[in-house]
Amino acid sequence: MSALMKHARLIGLWGLFVFVCMGLSAQTSNLVVFNELKEDFVLIVNGQVINAVPALHVRVTGLRPSRYLVQAQYTNRSLPTQEVQITIGANREISYALTRPQGTRGVPMFEFLSEFSMGYFPIAPQASVSFAYSGPTEAPPASVPVVVPVVVPQPTPVPVIVEPQPPVIVAPVRPNPLPGYTGPIGCDYPMDPAAFADAKKSIAAKSFSETKLQLAKQVTRSNCLLTTQVLELMGLFTFESEKLDFAKFAYDFTYDRGNYYRINDGFGFESSIRELEKYLQGK
Repeated sequence: MSALMKHARLIGLWGLFVFVCMGLSAQTSNLVVFNELKEDFVLIVNGQVINAVPALHVRVTGLRPSRYLVQAQYTNRSLPTQEVQITIGANREISYALTRPQGTRGVPMFEFLSEFSMGYFPIAPQASVSFAYSGPTEAPPASVPVVVPVVVPQPTPVPVIVEPQPPVIVAPVRPNPLPGYTGPIGCDYPMDPAAFADAKKSIAAKSFSETKLQLAKQVTRSNCLLTTQVLELMGLFTFESEKLDFAKFAYDFTYDRGNYYRINDGFGFESSIRELEKYLQGK
């Protein structure tokens, strides 16, 4: 084999190696855990301490498809450590809340909230802190207690920062989401239909009406909806009061506000239509 052929073969093998690595890195997923009851916690995944400084909202990135043992250790030592086994697939954004069982005053436990394809919309609260996962990808067979010291962050000296010149960013041209509509616009750009269908499916899967409403508001707060999408989500609620509550909440996150009169079709009582109209006049 000539030296030229050997060189070409080495270049081909290196290109294949880079391609495989890029493909593997694109298959990782994220896990979001947040405490609704204002109890700081340390998150532990397969024995690896994710956040040494206790927090209320933690986001773990870089999780490869596998089964993970996830533990939450509270700063309040009177609360026992909680744990859950999670099977994570490729390219997913999974959210859990630490909350008490409905109607109880017990210990905050893991409760599954949602699972979506990566990149559709941010489900994590804005105050969350992100950490890249680098631990093992196989969950231990049983719970392993991990004692995590509470770390108090120390102030660091303020460095002298030389401001770089901002890069010139050309925003991509997006298609008109509602051709022919010329009315008032309430938010930037409506939610992608595939992402909305995924979110609607997750909301509909909830057993309790209160949980459905909570997740619907969370999705709406993080996105921009069309009037027709608001109407579809209202159809998931059983009670008229919940439909009215959601219709009032979603107005601030609706793209085509000029079409909001169509929301009236989602109500079963005239009194709800009058109350929504009174609410919108006040805004």
